[in-house]
Amino acid sequence: MGIFGKVINAVINGVESNSVTINGKTYTGRNITVTDNNVIIDGKEVGIADRKVEIIINGNVGDVSTASGKVDVKGDAKNVWTASGDVKVASSVTNCVDTKSGSIEIGGDVGGNVRTTSGDVLVVRGSIKGNVDTISGDISHG
Repeated sequence: MGIFGKVINAVINGVESNSVTINGKTYTGRNITVTDNNVIIDGKEVGIADRKVEIIINGNVGDVSTASGKVDVKGDAKNVWTASGDVKVASSVTNCVDTKSGSIEIGGDVGGNVRTTSGDVLVVRGSIKGNVDTISGDISHG
């Protein structure tokens, strides 16, 4: 449960990009929340989304948090968290990446920890300054 009894499916803060695509529909704004079936951008309800969320951020972003769904950042991110879903960040992550169930692919450096309970971890290039943890999956570099 989230704010005022609504189920929060995704929260995206500090978008520094031209657009964010949620389930195939493109939006612009700095702070995006998906609650129940609504997409809210900078405090205004602008659309309807499915409960399963697939997010593509076309640029840099601060924090991304989803209950479930794939997250694909085409730039840098500060933090990325998902309960269930794959995470891909084309460049670097300032702090941490955490998914309970899903694979993680990072294109650059990670300043903190990388953790998945069930999934693979791939760092294409760069380094991880924190710990890398997976219970069920492979860890690879390059």
